Amino acid sequence: MKKQSKLKLAVVIISFILLLFSGYLLVPTFFGDTVYPLPKEYAPKIVELSDKYDVPPAFFAALIFAESGFHATSRSSAGAVGLTQMMPSTARYTAQVVNYTGKIDLTNPDVSLELGAAHLSILFKEYNTLNSYDQRRAVLASYNAGGGVGDAWVESGLRSKFLSRGVEGYVNKIMFLERVYEQAYADELGITEKVSIQAAKPNESDWRSNFWYYALSRNFKLGL
Repeated sequence: MKKQSKLKLAVVIISFILLLFSGYLLVPTFFGDTVYPLPKEYAPKIVELSDKYDVPPAFFAALIFAESGFHATSRSSAGAVGLTQMMPSTARYTAQVVNYTGKIDLTNPDVSLELGAAHLSILFKEYNTLNSYDQRRAVLASYNAGGGVGDAWVESGLRSKFLSRGVEGYVNKIMFLERVYEQAYADELGITEKVSIQAAKPNESDWRSNFWYYALSRNFKLGL
């Protein structure tokens, strides 16, 4: 009896392990676009504007997801509006710099994407003396907290302790999500070569590891 009980227990444990492993492999494949969406109606525009303004498409998609979750009418308590969550004053300034003459309606997806990409382009050019990894981090700090914060951070030698926890978390999150979008939507975003940058976390480049890390982080607040 004892041998039979041990055998049954071993079968249950092995079955459970196989179930977990199957879930690890298959769930991201079938539900990845739920955790990391890239709406079909926005993907072509993201690719078009990324090319126009020389902004990495996976970076742009990751920022949109982090900012608004791809909800075109999203509004923040601070007054940021639209897919790219721009402040109206920032949108007006960006429109002047790039000679955008259309109506600035940030709830219009095309307008929000256009001015968001243009603003990112301005920031990328501002920090073009940095390496690819630090440039992205400076761009994100500026996008989230204003150019003064980004500039001061660069002047500090990019010391992480210089940033508030909120800004640092925002930077790390999008650096991580860029890797995810690059892996999950390479075809949709027209990516032919993977960007060789260090992700903030996790260190693995595996799509499934990234899926589970973000899914657990988002639902159980594990540090992302």
